[in-house]
Amino acid sequence: MRILVVEDDRSAGELLRDALASVGWELGLSFSGDEARSRLDREAFDIVVADVDLPGMSGIDLARAAFAELHPAPNFILVSGQDRIIESVNALELGVDDCLPKPINLKRLVAIIRRIEEGRVLPPIAPAEEIRSIRAYRDDLRVRFLAWDDLLEKWMEIRVECSLRV
Repeated sequence: MRILVVEDDRSAGELLRDALASVGWELGLSFSGDEARSRLDREAFDIVVADVDLPGMSGIDLARAAFAELHPAPNFILVSGQDRIIESVNALELGVDDCLPKPINLKRLVAIIRRIEEGRVLPPIAPAEEIRSIRAYRDDLRVRFLAWDDLLEKWMEIRVECSLRV
């Protein structure tokens, strides 16, 4: 099993690479999304464990590009900070295998990788009701953003109109 770890924090990436290599898997390490994308073009990996926040191409964009351009595409596990939960749900909808919060629970990550190796499905960390709630919250935020965007646009029109009258 070949695994590519993509982490912009060099020490965290090396620590994760060494921990997974100690389990017996063959590991590669990249420090940016662009570097990982280039490496995926040259080398075959079974699994990519990528941070969501990467310089250049994000972990989600890396997964999206791999799913679109690589056949077969590697499995993806994304790692993100707690404040990125909505993006993580979107990533799961995109087709990544799992998302883990930071700090990484190494036992959970190893279990996910073993599940991918064996073709099994682990139950999601969040119950389905919680995922539905997060999706509803995301949709509500989108509606609110569009409403604010419309108000701002109207306000700008009124400002321009008023300035033309003076």
